[in-house]
Amino acid sequence: MDTAMDLYGDDYAKHRTQHVTQLGRQAEAYRTIESEKKDYEYFWNHRSVLGTSPDGRR
Repeated sequence: MDTAMDLYGDDYAKHRTQHVTQLGRQAEAYRTIESEKKDYEYFWNHRSVLGTSPDGRR
């Protein structure tokens, strides 16, 4: 049985590389978003607001 690489050669290799690169970019973007979300949540959970106790709770 022929593999996609056998049937399509360079075109398949280029497409596969592009796909893997895209998945890598998506994973990196997801990690960045999750990291920023954690920073944002930390900021909101630890902010000091007038009228709250020193630990930031109401």
